[in-house]
Amino acid sequence: MVFHAMKTNMNTHEPIFNDTLELGQNVSLVAIDLDGTLLRSDKTISDRTKSIISYVSMQGITVVIATGRSYEAMLPFKEELGLESPVICYNGAAVVDGKTGEIISALTLDDVQARVIIETARTHDIHMHGFLDGRLLYERTRAESKQYEDHTNLIGEVVNFDQIEHLRFLKAMYVADHDVLVGIADELRSKLGDDAGVVFSLPHFLEIMHADAHKGNALAQIAASLGIAPSRIIAFGDAENDISMLTYAHIGVAMENADDQVKQAVQYRAPSHDDDGVARFLEHYLAL
Repeated sequence: MVFHAMKTNMNTHEPIFNDTLELGQNVSLVAIDLDGTLLRSDKTISDRTKSIISYVSMQGITVVIATGRSYEAMLPFKEELGLESPVICYNGAAVVDGKTGEIISALTLDDVQARVIIETARTHDIHMHGFLDGRLLYERTRAESKQYEDHTNLIGEVVNFDQIEHLRFLKAMYVADHDVLVGIADELRSKLGDDAGVVFSLPHFLEIMHADAHKGNALAQIAASLGIAPSRIIAFGDAENDISMLTYAHIGVAMENADDQVKQAVQYRAPSHDDDGVARFLEHYLAL
């Protein structure tokens, strides 16, 4: 049987196919982004999606959540799905044991990089927060800090970063209008060079991590620990921060709601996150 890369028929919400993919190839790992991919717009997981993930797990296939969120912000969804597999958090800056919650590996920004990120935010008067030792930290409460807390169900702390020694963020993040962030992203890339990664996870979320902290590297680490080759991996995502993971996996799948650059980076598509895209792709691939 042959399965094809997916686009969505806007009238019937049924898949339209082009470009072939052989069904039934041996899959041992499925990696799935959260926001815009596994989660619907209302931040819930559909019953259909929960059912297919449960089925996949029972077949002995490892399901890995790969998110820009912290472990604490991701945890309710992992528990809802009943998963105990390793988790990719902070866009790959941390790999966490899904059973114990202990960090398996972590990559942090150094203090000099952190100060550059903080001063850039101050200069442009935009919201910036950083994750340090499991804490969400920012310098003042504003609409954007509340927006992020509502998005993740995390509560941050107001601090003076100048009074904290040895700032080593797992991830720093700006929240602002996309048009503003595009220019700041270029500025940061110029200031930080190749020593940091600067990517969008949502149009109004710009994230900064260690240069080697990305979902592709974290997925490769997990796969190697389990003895799984890239040829046996399916990965799903929708944003710039997912591209490294999607291109590492043999079957990289962009959601129909994904950014254009994500769709251009991979061959395969699933319907929208609001149309059970992950579940429907896996149902077709596994011939359910």
